[in-house]
Amino acid sequence: MMRVLVSGGGIAGLSLGLLLERRGVEVVIAERARRLEPLGHYIGLKGNGVRTVERMGLLDACRAREQRLDGVRFHTRSGRLLRENRATRLERELGGVLFFRRADLHAALHEAVSGKVELRLGTEVQALEAGPERVEVRLSDGRSEAFDALIGADGVRSPTRARVFGSGHEVPLGGRYIALTVEVDHGLDPRFVAAYLGRGQMVGLIPIGPRVASPFVYHADGGEQPASRSAADVRDFLLRACRDFDAPVRRTFEAIDASSYVFTDAITMVRPPRLVKGRVALLGDAGACPTFLSGMGSALALQGAYHLARALEEHPGDVPAALLRYEAGIRPIAARYQQSAWKMRGFVLGRSRVRAAVRDAALAWMPDRLFVREAQRFYAAESAASPA
Repeated sequence: MMRVLVSGGGIAGLSLGLLLERRGVEVVIAERARRLEPLGHYIGLKGNGVRTVERMGLLDACRAREQRLDGVRFHTRSGRLLRENRATRLERELGGVLFFRRADLHAALHEAVSGKVELRLGTEVQALEAGPERVEVRLSDGRSEAFDALIGADGVRSPTRARVFGSGHEVPLGGRYIALTVEVDHGLDPRFVAAYLGRGQMVGLIPIGPRVASPFVYHADGGEQPASRSAADVRDFLLRACRDFDAPVRRTFEAIDASSYVFTDAITMVRPPRLVKGRVALLGDAGACPTFLSGMGSALALQGAYHLARALEEHPGDVPAALLRYEAGIRPIAARYQQSAWKMRGFVLGRSRVRAAVRDAALAWMPDRLFVREAQRFYAAESAASPA
């Protein structure tokens, strides 16, 4: 029986574990965290991401966790409405949309693998030696074991990537992403995401019930940054950086306290020259992080897991060949998602007054059919190579 070690128990790692277990592969998932917390920012899973969870038999579990909204309203930072887009049309034209917390997708995957895949929490790879016939691994729990393949699904700052492929593959895009969950009497329309566009800044407010909001923020580099990742420092930073934004934004940021969920990180793309070396492969953000700007990070993780599991099934006696087949399938998708992120970078992080004015005018006057067509182009990376 083939034996595979997956380093990382996030979306990519759990997806691969589930798909490989169903194909008769013995899987061990080593996850650094000592417990899985039900926390996380909101994501919009689209297109092939939705189709992949359906193929995995998880669509109902994901639907049960989704946050149903009618659409999104775009505003200037001062609150002037630019346009409104309805979720039903976007869902139809993009091939499906699931809007929920990243933690909800993770919970659905964890529920599916429980009792079927060996998940070792509080465990990580400390050393490895990849040979032509197997990968020898020493784990932090003291065990030394041999596997037919090692899959690094351990995130943007992947230790697996550093050990096997070297350093220097992270590309900063010149901005910071912040996501929060805040108890606040926000006064928002509960049916719509409210998005506010400034110069080098974008703030989105997601209403989660009448007294909870989940803001997300894109903020360009070149000015002040949060002093730390603490709730207090992030609150102070946002109140200063967004002091010219409309009242609902300021009111929400004023309510940030020690009980608020806070996530913040630099917007960083991962672009190694290859994803595979012998019996070691990179999966998800570890190999090709498309950044928060692409809106497709979780979809890429799901599709990568699907491609990798299928390749190993089709080449059971030749793991290196299977991993190369996986790389050939996922690279075109990852490249297109990353191209989309570069385009969005100027839209969101550009500080030019003229460019911001042109952007706002385009949003205000663009016909719906043209907006939807542009959204299809932006999210259409799966057309490059979709899972069969």
